[in-house]
Amino acid sequence: MDVTCLRLIRLICEDNSNDWSGIADRLWRNVRYIKCVSTGIMKQYYPKVKYYAGEVPVIGGDYFASECSVGLNLDIMQPPETTRYVLFPNTAYFEFLPFNMNDETNNNVAEELLGSWKSLVCVILDDM
Repeated sequence: MDVTCLRLIRLICEDNSNDWSGIADRLWRNVRYIKCVSTGIMKQYYPKVKYYAGEVPVIGGDYFASECSVGLNLDIMQPPETTRYVLFPNTAYFEFLPFNMNDETNNNVAEELLGSWKSLVCVILDDM
């Protein structure tokens, strides 16, 4: 980074009057959107990202696990609470476990009920 750029960043940050709302647009004038993980454990940070983004759209990403790509976000402009994914059935073996671990019902994807809460488990086999 050159000195001119650093001075500009410092000027923008000092000129904020302690209001960091929408700072992203002032720091990066050509920013079009911010893409980030906005669901799951990262959902708690979404309000802060929106605060710093201001008018810049915050786009939710797809669903990834450390084991595989899990699914595609159907509408990247939706907030985390309304985000929906389409699962990639050929990337792993998926099992849906009920939150009530005493429930021994069959966890078949075709039999899942809308609105029920399940824990997603991914298993990767070497020959898949």
